[in-house]
Amino acid sequence: MSSDDVEPPKGPQNLTPNGEVVKQIIKKGEGFLKPENGSDVTVHYVGTLEDGTKFDSSRDSGSPFEFQLGMGKVIKGWDVAIPTMLKGEISTITIAPSYAYGDTGMPPSIPPHATLKFEIELLSFRNEKDLTHDGGVLKKVIDESKEWQTPSYETKCQVELVGKLSDGTIFEDRKAEITIGDDQVCIGLEKALESMKRGEKSLVTIRSDYGYGDEGNSDLKIPPKATLYYTCLLYTSDAADDLLCVD
Repeated sequence: MSSDDVEPPKGPQNLTPNGEVVKQIIKKGEGFLKPENGSDVTVHYVGTLEDGTKFDSSRDSGSPFEFQLGMGKVIKGWDVAIPTMLKGEISTITIAPSYAYGDTGMPPSIPPHATLKFEIELLSFRNEKDLTHDGGVLKKVIDESKEWQTPSYETKCQVELVGKLSDGTIFEDRKAEITIGDDQVCIGLEKALESMKRGEKSLVTIRSDYGYGDEGNSDLKIPPKATLYYTCLLYTSDAADDLLCVD
């Protein structure tokens, strides 16, 4: 079953213990990565009061809203809700006053003690490094390395790879010796490995044109035009030092 066949949850989700922030998914998102505190986030939103009165809308202004998540740049309810969203997801977020503008409101448009409702579309977020400068290969470091050397062309690397499709299906899970430039893996994964340091573990998102393109890969059961999601651990590479070379 593809990710497009998966229906969003039917009912509302309480995101706080006492129901101060409640989410209802209208349109499911893609993949399985979500923004984190510190992520640069871009959204469209429409904000209304409980009676339906609209007080703000990025769609009306024609410009998406950008902010840094978890840094107090928005109301508390947003910082709670948006980390639960996937890229492309549209959800309605209902936020109690204690997670919005509280006892004072935001005159004249938002009265005191107002419960707010937002329709939010998560357009994009960036907690990854764009390795190709076109969004084709994105890398997020999970475990940092104190090393500084990175592999280059013809470098031999020992790696651990777990590759998934957007619906979570695992298409490979293996330890391997890979030589950069030998076409043993897709070009997007080679670019990611070239950016990694010994001991580094990263999540890598590879767009299909840097993966297996319009053809897919029948051996790995990767369909055409599939976005790939890898967890990569670089054990050693002969870019490090002679003691850690792969023979």
